[in-house]
Parts: sequence; structure tokens; C-alpha cells
Amino acid sequence: MHHNSITVPPFAEPELERIREEIARLENRVAELKSAIPLNRVKTRSDVPVHISEGMVRQLLKARRLRETLLGVDLFADPAWDILLEAFACQLGQKRTSVSGLQEASGVPPTTALRWIKKLEQSGWLKREADWSDARRQWIELTCEGSVKIRSFLETAWHTLLPITADS
Repeated sequence: MHHNSITVPPFAEPELERIREEIARLENRVAELKSAIPLNRVKTRSDVPVHISEGMVRQLLKARRLRETLLGVDLFADPAWDILLEAFACQLGQKRTSVSGLQEASGVPPTTALRWIKKLEQSGWLKREADWSDARRQWIELTCEGSVKIRSFLETAWHTLLPITADS
């Protein structure tokens, strides 16, 4: 049997290798996500599972900003939770976020946000990845375990977090 082979010019080898690495990374991520899907979804008090969407998480973030606006920023600083919610919303929306994107979402000064991001990385909630196209930027995403924990919490607690909804 005759196989057609494509000759890759030497100048294209680094790009081809980068693409191979990205494909391998994506395949590993898909495998991680598949293995992390909980077999038994937690039921709400109405015994109907809540399927958390990006819009729902954004609604929660909006409510947190409203609380700060109406009741004061100094009383309700929780940068770690805001960082995790933003990372989760980005994951649900299949969007990438950078360190600076999480800093903005945290609502605290950049040095404080960086300290929390580092702590969340060390605790296994977040992981960092270099941006191939811009060496100055780093992507941040939830770890598989972090994603499962946040999803489980929100599915369990959604009705008590925001009990007044359109279907109440």
C-alpha cells in the first residue's frame, strides 16, 4: 500500500510541534473533564437537578457587585470567591481568562488579587498556562477538581443563594 506523505518545510516544524502539543493538551483536558463528571448529581429541594450555566454564575457575580454598591465594598470583600466564580463562568462559556481578567473580577487591588490567585493555585483550585501567542500573558483556568467542587456547591445551594427567581 502506498502512503502519500506531506513534506513539511523546516521553518514550519516549530509551528507544527506547537499544534501537536496543543492537540495533546486539549485531549488531556477532555479526558480530565470526562472523568470528573459526577455520577450522581446533587438534587435540589424540589428534586430537580439545577444545571448551572454561565449566565447563572454571571447573575451571581452581578448580585455580589450590587451588594457592594448598595451596602459598601469594605464590608463584603471576598476576592477568592469572586476569582473562582469568574474562572467558572469563563469555563462554562468556553472562554479563556488571563491573570488580569481575574484581577479585575476580584474587585480588589492587583497585588491582593495576585496573592489570592497564587494561593488558589497552590491549593489546587486554579492552574496557569503560558499564552503561546503573547509571552507577556498567562491563562488561568480552574483545575478539574476545582470545577467539580464549585459545580457541586452551586447545584446544591443555588436555590438558597438566589431563592427569588423567575420560576419561584
